[in-house]
Amino acid sequence: MEGDAMTDTLLRPARPAPVAVPVLVPPVAVAVAVPPATFLTDSAIGLPEVLDDQAAGRRLIVAGDDPVAMSLGELALPGARLIWADPRRSSELYRLRQEVEAIAVPDRLVLAQPEGSTAAGLTLLQLALALLPALRARKVGEILFALPEGEGRQAIAAFIAEIGPALRADGVTLALTEAPQKARV
Repeated sequence: MEGDAMTDTLLRPARPAPVAVPVLVPPVAVAVAVPPATFLTDSAIGLPEVLDDQAAGRRLIVAGDDPVAMSLGELALPGARLIWADPRRSSELYRLRQEVEAIAVPDRLVLAQPEGSTAAGLTLLQLALALLPALRARKVGEILFALPEGEGRQAIAAFIAEIGPALRADGVTLALTEAPQKARV
C-alpha cells in the first residue's frame, strides 16, 4: 500500500503555482487648488485691474522687453513671473505662448500700450490672438485692452465689434478701456 500511495502522489498532477493577477485601479483625480492666472504686458503694470488681481491672489505673468517696466514689475508685483519677450515681433509669439502655458493657462489677459498708434494696437491684437486658443478651450476668459486714443484703439474697437459676439458665445469677453500714457506703480 505504501507503494500505491507513492505512485498516486507521483502520478497526480502538480498543483499550479498561484499566479499574481494585476489589479488595475483607475487613477484618482486629486483636486489641487490652482489660483487663476492673469497675463499682462509690461505696460499694464500698475493698472488698477492688475493691482486688483494681485490683491485677489491671482498668479501674474508679465511679458515685455522694456528694462525699466520689467524691473518695476519685479518690485511692484512680488511673485509675478516675468517673461522677457518683444511682443512686437511675431516670431517671438510662439515661444511666448509656450512659456506662458508652461507657467499657467491664464483666464484673463490685460494688454496695454502707452500709445494709441496702429502698431501698438496690432501688437496687442497679435498677443490676444496668440493666447486666445487657451481661453476658448476653457470656455471662460476675459481680454482687457488698454490704450489711449489713436488708430490702434480704433482697430481694437473694430476687432471687438466684429469678433466679440462669437467669442462671448465661447465664454470669452472683450473690453477696451482708456489707458494712461504711462501706467503708474
